[in-house]
Amino acid sequence: MRIRIASSWRELEGMRSQWQALARAVPATMFQSFEWNLLAARIFANREAPYVVFCENDSGAALIPACVGTRSRTISLLGEELFDYRDYLAAGDELALHAAWEKLADLGLPLEVTALRGRDACERWAWLSPEPFCGAPAARPGPGVKPKSSYVLRRLLRRGASVQQHGPANQDLLRWIFERKAEQEGSLFRDPLRRAFMLAAVQLPVSPAEIFTLEFETQTLAALVTFMDAGVRRFYTTYFDAAWAKHSPGFALLSEAAERTLSDGCAYDFMTGEQPYKMRLATLTVPLYRISQRRIDMRNLRTLETTLAA
Repeated sequence: MRIRIASSWRELEGMRSQWQALARAVPATMFQSFEWNLLAARIFANREAPYVVFCENDSGAALIPACVGTRSRTISLLGEELFDYRDYLAAGDELALHAAWEKLADLGLPLEVTALRGRDACERWAWLSPEPFCGAPAARPGPGVKPKSSYVLRRLLRRGASVQQHGPANQDLLRWIFERKAEQEGSLFRDPLRRAFMLAAVQLPVSPAEIFTLEFETQTLAALVTFMDAGVRRFYTTYFDAAWAKHSPGFALLSEAAERTLSDGCAYDFMTGEQPYKMRLATLTVPLYRISQRRIDMRNLRTLETTLAA
């Protein structure tokens, strides 16, 4: 068994080729990409120290993008509070994955992970007793799935509003959006490091970013930051001008972006949370799970595998 551990973002650079190969071999979202994780490891290094474990033998490989909270002293997966979906990458012989977990178990620290996406992930992590967390509303093109036009959008368009699309090169717009988000009570983006992360993440070619805006004269009534991820448009964050709240500009823009996405033959994902406005436009919900303060006990993994084999 060949084992490598990266405890800094510079050491993580040395795992690029292996990480990218594994990400291509298994279903993974942009949050499991090397590029997003390297960026998180670099920007949040003082909050969560990387402890990324890569193991391989001649028949398989596994990578757990772990980190250790500098204050909490818990093991988690890289991404601070900004990754909606978490997971490891593994292919082939499961002994490689077991070896990676053993290295994390050696730390003797509790594990916290939010959120595992889908029932398949829940089953793969079953030995650590995942708990239901919430759902991720979504829709994908197919028979009987039709784009939904929005009355509130048509009403705003009649008043002279317009929907615009922008690329990630428009840094001034992106900075303005996250500064407006930072003004909202309880927003994650009140933290300048998180804003810095997002301004860098939108430039990553692995997940092309696109920004939708609803504009009226010189005002931006609503804005939506999205990422294209293997044929799925992930709706990452929405802003709307509270002064226009009675006209529902945020929902109007969301519905237009959803309609355009389905018309282009792509799926869309509203990400974490089953808020009513998301559910109005969703045709399915992917369950999400979390693991809270679990000790990594390899006996639990071996017991589960023995039970499944029987």
